[in-house]
Amino acid sequence: MIDEERKSRLMRDMAALRLQAEISQLENSLKNEEFSLPPILVIDSSVLCTNLNLIQKFVQSQRFIIVIPLVGEFRTYQNS
Repeated sequence: MIDEERKSRLMRDMAALRLQAEISQLENSLKNEEFSLPPILVIDSSVLCTNLNLIQKFVQSQRFIIVIPLVGEFRTYQNS
């Protein structure tokens, strides 16, 4: 009976340690991974009005193509 309890406790402890190791590994991989945004950002008018400072940072970084659609109007521009 004591051996079964000891074995059960040992298995639980081993499982807990394995889960902790996996969690730690995932946390480290997330810390080391640089999150990337898509190169084209489409910004609607509400975001433009409420987050202008953030949009300015995106523009200044020169890493994105910023697209701001016209509201209520659609135009096609062609290179001449």
